[in-house]
Amino acid sequence: MPKNIQRKIIEIIELLALEPRPVGVVKLSATENLYRVRTGDYRIIYKIQDKFLLIVITKVGHRRDVYIINDTYSNAIAFLNSAFMYRI
Repeated sequence: MPKNIQRKIIEIIELLALEPRPVGVVKLSATENLYRVRTGDYRIIYKIQDKFLLIVITKVGHRRDVYIINDTYSNAIAFLNSAFMYRI
């Protein structure tokens, strides 16, 4: 992932801590609590846990790859749920 995209993604994630449902965010259909933010050809998929005032970033990647779910992804979710949590 290019460095300029990485910086933009970090900036967006930091803004999500202030406003977890900004204009332009899309709730993913057929999911209980997943949202998507776009930045160019990249997507940030995240979960909001209002009860705990928590945002969990579940996946970041290119739009052609970010929606693919596989065993590696499932294992990564378990890691991400414990590693990258932002209090809102």
